[in-house]
This record gives sequence, C-alpha cells and structure tokens, in this order.
Amino acid sequence: MSDTQRESITAGRHARITLRVDRVRCSAHGICAQVLAGKVTLDEWGYPVLVDPHLDEEEFRTASTLCPALALYRD
Repeated sequence: MSDTQRESITAGRHARITLRVDRVRCSAHGICAQVLAGKVTLDEWGYPVLVDPHLDEEEFRTASTLCPALALYRD
C-alpha cells in the first residue's frame, strides 16, 4: 500500500460528518444524547437537540446503529 493510499484511508476515518435527525421517525428514546454527550441534548419532551452536529465516522456509526428508531442520518 502506498503512502498516498494510507493517507486517504486515514483521512476518511477522520472526515467530519454532519448529523441530522429525522424528526418524524424519532421516538424520543434519548440514546443519541447518551452516546453523543455534549453534542446532543434533549428537549423537555425527550427529543434530540443538536448542539454540535459535526461528528467523525466512528461517532456517527455508533449513534446511528444504536438508534432504535433509525432516525439519525448524515448530510
């Protein structure tokens, strides 16, 4: 593997993703706020409020996998 390929793979792992919430699908379980503490808070009804929607690939993958309503997506 060349140095350029390694750099490309490394850069891909650290790429910033903008998190979005499908408000229709969301059922206010609050798992996203637990997994992404400091980036997502909950409103008075338990729905997510994005404080900092910029995530790396691993953060996004974890949160979207754990969301029972599958309401998290990337921009």
